[in-house]
Amino acid sequence: MPSTATTVLNSSRAYLNDTAIDLYTDAVLLPYLKLANKELQDKCLVYGIEIVRVVDDVIEVDEDDTVLTLPADFLLPVALWERDRDGGDEDWVLMKEQMWEPSTIIPTTTLNFWSFRNENIYFIGATQDKDVKLQYERSLAALAAGGDTIDTDKFYRFLAAVTAEKAARYIGNNIMKANEIKNEESIPAGWDLAQYLTLNQQGIRQRRQQFTTKRSQHVRSA
Repeated sequence: MPSTATTVLNSSRAYLNDTAIDLYTDAVLLPYLKLANKELQDKCLVYGIEIVRVVDDVIEVDEDDTVLTLPADFLLPVALWERDRDGGDEDWVLMKEQMWEPSTIIPTTTLNFWSFRNENIYFIGATQDKDVKLQYERSLAALAAGGDTIDTDKFYRFLAAVTAEKAARYIGNNIMKANEIKNEESIPAGWDLAQYLTLNQQGIRQRRQQFTTKRSQHVRSA
């Protein structure tokens, strides 16, 4: 079972020599754990790794809708399928990804195409209600409270070390301690994580991206 934010912060406190929790309480450290989690998410994007982050969601699209309502944890799209509203599992049809919605096509009973830009997914619209199955990469689990769980224990050491490094630097104003944690814990944890992410990526089929947003900087997995 993945560790919680508090268990990660307990390790951070060990790096900070504050196991008695005299200064670095959960409330004090949580903002820096959030920053470490964001840094981790960016690292996953760079390596094109889904880990446990690819999920599906079925979303209702009303007649003439041209923008998909995205899940709260949406990060990047992988693929989309469509069917008539309340159809069966056998009715899903894979949609085609485009740079832009075709401007010369008159809307019909199907959506057919989708494009992703400016953090939104767009259609040309359909003349009837549809269901869209969105396969997407979700953001890493939010760490807003001590009981929140991290996505996988493979992230534990990296999160604990980076949180401690940032806390020493910005709360303790102890640059020497921060650099010590960085050199002895954060950097090695980052190397180990990069190796794990790279090994995890092997054998995953890659697809070329068409996006002109930040997603175009990374190679995504199908």
